[in-house]
Amino acid sequence: WSINTSGLRSVGTGSVWTMATQGTMTVGSVDSDVETILKGDDFNYVKQKYGTLSIIIAIIQLFFLTMMISLCGFAPIGINPSIGPFPDSLSLFGAHDSYSIFVKNQWWRFITSPLVNAGILHFLCNTFIQLELGAFFEREWGSFTWLTIYMSSSFSGMVFDSALSGDGVCVTSSAVLMGLFGAKCSEIIMIMNFKTWDSHLVDCVHQLTAVLFTLAFMFLLVCLPYVEWSGHLGGFFAGFVISMPLFSHKIKYSMERRVWSGCGILCTIGLSIILWNMMHNVQPNEDLEDICGYYENLHPENYICQCAA
Repeated sequence: WSINTSGLRSVGTGSVWTMATQGTMTVGSVDSDVETILKGDDFNYVKQKYGTLSIIIAIIQLFFLTMMISLCGFAPIGINPSIGPFPDSLSLFGAHDSYSIFVKNQWWRFITSPLVNAGILHFLCNTFIQLELGAFFEREWGSFTWLTIYMSSSFSGMVFDSALSGDGVCVTSSAVLMGLFGAKCSEIIMIMNFKTWDSHLVDCVHQLTAVLFTLAFMFLLVCLPYVEWSGHLGGFFAGFVISMPLFSHKIKYSMERRVWSGCGILCTIGLSIILWNMMHNVQPNEDLEDICGYYENLHPENYICQCAA
């Protein structure tokens, strides 16, 4: 492979991102416009300069959180340890609520729930990971592929939440990140087992170790109220299987590419059937019809329902 350099420029001001070149990379018989970033001793090849969608979504999440806190105030730490609003406020701004989705047909929550964070601590953890790693994945894969994985993980995470943990309000902004890391795990496993055009550029052991450590941290977030383990699991599964056919074009040999892509398509169909069955067997908690009354019964002493619709 070769890189035709069209110029040098500095990237950032710190010691992490030090130099970049722009040009055309030829790997085997494949030509693609890329940006090459020298990060320490590692070369990372990305398709675009910025993780635009990652940044936009983070801004929208900040707007949602600011509006919730401004209009509805903070809940006591005993109710929301994430330093955030009351759960009825989360529901008002579009968090996951199985009763509202499946009984009131508020399907728009599949779009808004990933934009809602449980509180300030949850937002800081999610946003750091999204802008540090999620944005790099977007630059590496391209915005369309990234968004496909993001939305699929959101849908799967919410269905898993509804079927397995549907007794209250929860958010899925962490589940979509689990989907991105599921996709990255799938990509690394593919590169470790098949000859790909960029296999000589990827330190699989280093990347897999970093992803696994981040996944372990993400699962710790389920200790926070209104963040469910089931959503994390559903998001991870969706990201893993959806990415198999999406990344199969990187495999060098056509037969291996068809095998990996075919397995991914079959797994995606299987997951779709599971999600369909889950959706048709969801039994929403009818107590959530009066969401204020539900949480006032759970916290009779210090719950203030001042922001319900």
